[in-house]
Amino acid sequence: MTGPAGGSSPGGALAPAPELRSALRGIRALVLDADGVLVMRGAALPGAREALARLDERDIPYRVATNISSLHRETLAARFARTGLPIPAERIVTALSATVEDVRRTYPGRPIFVLTHPDGLREFGDHPRLAREEADADGATVAAVIFGDAD
Repeated sequence: MTGPAGGSSPGGALAPAPELRSALRGIRALVLDADGVLVMRGAALPGAREALARLDERDIPYRVATNISSLHRETLAARFARTGLPIPAERIVTALSATVEDVRRTYPGRPIFVLTHPDGLREFGDHPRLAREEADADGATVAAVIFGDAD
């Protein structure tokens, strides 16, 4: 079997073309997009589980990125696990988790206002946040306002 990369291997499995093998030589880590690379419409794509297992076997670090801003990484890890993809929460980078890291670095200890799903709010942990009523009060100040997927 020959694939778009141009190579094949015994048993019909796709193998990368020499150019791809050469380009990947020396890669020390990968960032994989979740939607369309590992999962589609809530189901693992064919070969995704095996690809992640090979990365783990070879001790190649990877992160799974997604633009989801309504769910905590633990919730996403549980969803991935239900599709057969055992991706630990600490390997998942969401739009929200990246925002949290930036907020902690840029506004340490300063209150923020966040509009997102309650599960997503867990990403902020103990960082000071104002509730809607507090943020709407006269004289209220926040270091940042963050909008995510909110109900």
